[in-house]
Amino acid sequence: MHVDTDCGVDDALALAVAARLGNLRSVTTTWGNCTALQAAANADYIIRQTGATSIPIVPNNAVPPSSWTPSDVHGRDGLGDAVGLAPMPASTMDYSAAQSIVEFARAAGRAGRLLAIAPLTNVAAAYRLDPEAMLSLEQVVIMGGQGLATRSAWLDESGDTNTRHDPAATAEIAASALPVTWVGIDVTRHVLLNSRSFGNSSLGLNLLSISEGYGRARASSYGYDEVGPGWRVPAHDTVAATVLLAPQSVASASAHPIIDSVAGSEVLRGRRTSSDLESAQRFVIAPPRLPTVDDLIRKAFDE
Repeated sequence: MHVDTDCGVDDALALAVAARLGNLRSVTTTWGNCTALQAAANADYIIRQTGATSIPIVPNNAVPPSSWTPSDVHGRDGLGDAVGLAPMPASTMDYSAAQSIVEFARAAGRAGRLLAIAPLTNVAAAYRLDPEAMLSLEQVVIMGGQGLATRSAWLDESGDTNTRHDPAATAEIAASALPVTWVGIDVTRHVLLNSRSFGNSSLGLNLLSISEGYGRARASSYGYDEVGPGWRVPAHDTVAATVLLAPQSVASASAHPIIDSVAGSEVLRGRRTSSDLESAQRFVIAPPRLPTVDDLIRKAFDE
């Protein structure tokens, strides 16, 4: 497995699960929840916390667009200000995040699985660099979009963060023949973890500490308590990891991805047409049951 991430709070949990259960081979980072270099430092920290070593992490060293601003709900460091890591130093190597993804695809071929839980900047660049290698992947799971859901005030307010940060990259992947499964916020919004979901291992408790502030920040929007027994935290990227690691736990449908605009912000949605059966891309249409996600987390964190 390869993971492309902007390693914020929910990414960290998904990355830890991938490192423990997904035969993780390599990681790339881009800007989104934080800078690409901060995301690289965060990813390195999380992976080391799982006990994994020798997993290369390659950040996107390009300057983000002027329109980009980091997300405040993930804290200044992207990990809820629970760790306070310095960003990874910029690399002087002439080796890009896109090259790292392509090298993974070339080596893994039909056994390769790509989990993209960030703006699709790196993934689109990799596809431009070597579409043949990327098309050889067995599966590409992307956390992004609003799926096949009917528009609602809640979805319009929530938007589509990964698409908004790089709509051109999302459009490239949506138009590609890649074997994509889109996991939209219409699905992930329904999977809310509680403190028990993290277990009692040192790794689980560390990730719970990282997740607490993000959970509080999302409480009013998602309708749970900021503190106490009613505290919850959205499991967005871990739902995407569950789709990749336990595909039997979710239902999906073929549809054509399109880029829509809501209040001046781009959103990816699926549109079902008479030619759906010809589409290589799928949309998850219902979330995995919470016990499935909890079981996966506990299995990953069992020490």
